[in-house]
Amino acid sequence: MKGFKEIFLHEMQTVFTEKRHFLFAIALPLLLFLFFTTLLKDGVPRDLPVVVVDYDRTALSRQLIAQLDATPEMKITEHLSSEEIAKTKVQSGKAYAVIIFPARFEQDVKQGRATEVLNFYNGTYLLPSGLINKAFQKVVGTFSAGASIQSRMKKGSTAQQATLNYKPVNLSAHVLFNPYTNYSYYLNTGFMPMMLQIFVMLTTIYSLGITFKSNKGKALYALSNENYIVAILGKALPYTLIFFVIGTIMNIMMFVWQGFPLNGSKLLLTLNTLLLIISHQAIGIFFVASAKSLRAALTGGTGVSAVSLSFAGLTFPIMGMPLAMQALSYIFPFTHYLKVFVDQGQRGSPIFYSLPSIAAMFVITMIAMLGWKKIKVHLQAGAYPEHI
Repeated sequence: MKGFKEIFLHEMQTVFTEKRHFLFAIALPLLLFLFFTTLLKDGVPRDLPVVVVDYDRTALSRQLIAQLDATPEMKITEHLSSEEIAKTKVQSGKAYAVIIFPARFEQDVKQGRATEVLNFYNGTYLLPSGLINKAFQKVVGTFSAGASIQSRMKKGSTAQQATLNYKPVNLSAHVLFNPYTNYSYYLNTGFMPMMLQIFVMLTTIYSLGITFKSNKGKALYALSNENYIVAILGKALPYTLIFFVIGTIMNIMMFVWQGFPLNGSKLLLTLNTLLLIISHQAIGIFFVASAKSLRAALTGGTGVSAVSLSFAGLTFPIMGMPLAMQALSYIFPFTHYLKVFVDQGQRGSPIFYSLPSIAAMFVITMIAMLGWKKIKVHLQAGAYPEHI
């Protein structure tokens, strides 16, 4: 392919000499990967601030407060005199929850009467509220079981009888694939590849679209020997290689540095990363070809890549979406990428189950390439219509 080498080498040189190209293709992706890795390095949020209102102020209420404070999830930061003041703390964001002990708490527990400990938590923040509520229920449930068993033993039951009467059915729960409920495994699985695909899309559109904005399309067309495929590949392949290296670094940061589970095929995960890059390059080139300005191409391309996280099932399960939205989710390469990543990384699924998603990403790439031919018009004109 005559002219390919010249275009390829010129674009590769541009990446390392032009600030914008270097920033979007190399610097920003790596910095954001480092940011997300550092942000979620602990895996699970710890010591979330909680305030307490204890109207009982007895040894038993203090004992339960100490047990709540001892959980990894909660940290009792203040003991307040009224629930009105405590709720103000939650509303102002200084605490995620307020726990209220009623008067006569110890007396009711010791006499076997029903009592309640109130937990008001801010449901706006799903992650901290979920962690606090889970820890609260676990501690209070254990405390209640102990109180009930002691009460039955005082009435003459043996320890075994009291335990059996309180809990005749034992629960055996097993967390699959992410036994430590590490939120880095969950959030960075989406955030880091999401950033990668946005920069792939942004860089692909900008690197090719700036040619037409600068009225250099005819020169590129001539250098490619009037072959638009040569022109496209010469401009795009340097970024394919660069982003593949960036994507490999991303995988190393997740699987090696952060210790993500890797229970499936390394080769398929590598292919999955490459297809994520190529598919978004293909879509980006489609937007360059279809748009009438660089601004329009950037708006369309980055908009599509940005909303794909919402349709991937990470923040809201695909099966819970309306049927139309479920169907729409499968046009995004990121949906299929995420399925392969989770299947081969955390679940350790057989390769067979990931092949349909791999095939879907390939098909999406081929469909996007059908619109590339329109770029020939811009090459022959030398620029976008608004710059002619």
